[in-house]
Amino acid sequence: MKMKRLSVLIASTLIMTSTLVGCGSTSSSSGSSTSTETTKKLSGKIVFATTRTDIADTKLKDLADEFMKANPGTEVTFEGIKDYDQTVGTRVAAGEAPDIYYHLKTMTKETLGQYFVPIDDLGFTKDKVSFYTAGLGKDGKLYGITDSVSYLGIAYNKKAFATAGITATPKTLDEFYSACEKLKAAKIIPMGTAFKDEWTLYPWDGVDYVSLNHAGNINHKLDYAKQDKIIDDAELASFKIIRNMKQKGYLEADLVSAGWDQLKKDMAQAKVGMYFIETWFPPQLLDGGAKPEDLGMFPFPGTKGIMAGSGKTWGISKDSKSPELAKAFYKYVMQDGKYAKAQSVISSIKGQTPSDAFVKELLASGLPIVENVDTPSDFTEIMNKSEISLDKILQAYILAPSDAAAEKVVNDTNAKWVNAKK
Repeated sequence: MKMKRLSVLIASTLIMTSTLVGCGSTSSSSGSSTSTETTKKLSGKIVFATTRTDIADTKLKDLADEFMKANPGTEVTFEGIKDYDQTVGTRVAAGEAPDIYYHLKTMTKETLGQYFVPIDDLGFTKDKVSFYTAGLGKDGKLYGITDSVSYLGIAYNKKAFATAGITATPKTLDEFYSACEKLKAAKIIPMGTAFKDEWTLYPWDGVDYVSLNHAGNINHKLDYAKQDKIIDDAELASFKIIRNMKQKGYLEADLVSAGWDQLKKDMAQAKVGMYFIETWFPPQLLDGGAKPEDLGMFPFPGTKGIMAGSGKTWGISKDSKSPELAKAFYKYVMQDGKYAKAQSVISSIKGQTPSDAFVKELLASGLPIVENVDTPSDFTEIMNKSEISLDKILQAYILAPSDAAAEKVVNDTNAKWVNAKK
């Protein structure tokens, strides 16, 4: 989650899935210290910019309050931001970055040192942290660690499945479409998208996800910078599935108005049957009234493996006026997974085991777990230069009024890709 230069930075928006947001609760097998006290007197104020607007003033505020109580004279604030990448990117470009924020999608390993301070002195090592290389700069310095580990699959509401008469999770595309038809007949939205929020589509278009699901090899993502198509056979296979679902009435009826908050409410209440996402998602449905026993996950039908990916990689800004305080708080919330636990996510700190039933269900499928690989810098640079947003492109493809119009979306995008490589 990689920055180009100021003009592109301001315009950049993310997916992501980003983020947008949480994995499954964990139980720790390690005895990490939970002390909030630091070895020297701290002072100043810092802002931790988070995507978790739903818990910024509750669970995350509790973390800040606990730290401040142990360190009088400090002020720590969690700021919840919805349009994260554009908002934070604009601040970074203006030299007003939050003290702690995640590595933006437009940043590359070559440029991390321009935005963040090294944190090699905080004790995080590859033996202690999953996806350690995600935070390494080209210079070999550590500029952040990821907060969590997540697994990709289709989240589903078991009540919705029962209402529709679905007795087993689908393992093939034909079975998947059959399940969608049964949900539709039961007046349940088969697949949620939160379409208008754009980033929520990332599992359908992200090069890492389609590489595993449709090319059968996660390393296929390394080939995109070398080829003349950003929308290749793997991407197109995924695009066609969700466009087909739209045409069959399996997505929200009013796509352009379908949003993230409503999706969570509707899925919690079994009004939406499924959503293609990572394991950070189901815990967020509990606030909407869902019960843990009603939530499950299964692999994308036909996939060759279950992708294990990193969450957001958080760094400490070079703009911070209180870098020592920022480092102390960063270590406090990250070293034993406090930030992850507050979000009900699977911590990236090694030695912790997922305890949620829906995670266990997904991992019990028998498919191999495949770790994601770092995105090559040359790919990010081409994406920055082309200003292609795959989420936006997918939206246009899904809404295209004809197959010819959909094909034009693909051809125009690939032409931009080729031009950006020159």
